[in-house]
Amino acid sequence: MTRDFAVLTTNLTKQYGNLAAVAGLNLAVPRGSIYALVGRNGAGKTTLIRTLFGMVRPTSGTGEVLGLSIADRCASVEIRRRAAFVDPATLYPWMTEMVPACAAPDVWNAEWVLTGGWDVVA
Repeated sequence: MTRDFAVLTTNLTKQYGNLAAVAGLNLAVPRGSIYALVGRNGAGKTTLIRTLFGMVRPTSGTGEVLGLSIADRCASVEIRRRAAFVDPATLYPWMTEMVPACAAPDVWNAEWVLTGGWDVVA
């Protein structure tokens, strides 16, 4: 049942010309779980999040967030009412190599996670 999943995608694809930023992604994130997107710059992490939030339209495939279809414009507004995506590089251009570890850094005992590796800076 799709209500058991916070995020559900089936063959989700987003292409920019010949470049497939997200290619045929099948993802099922159960409600109440924590997932992380880890990858190099240009791997498609931000494109996936923007697609799930309805900020860009998928080239093909389907997706749901909190049981709401990402293809439905009204539903994508509701998704953005219930969840948030803050791109630190947009807010703070000087932070291009760093992202917040989480909203409550003391949970992880770290303030920043370097995107270039697994190093944690306290």
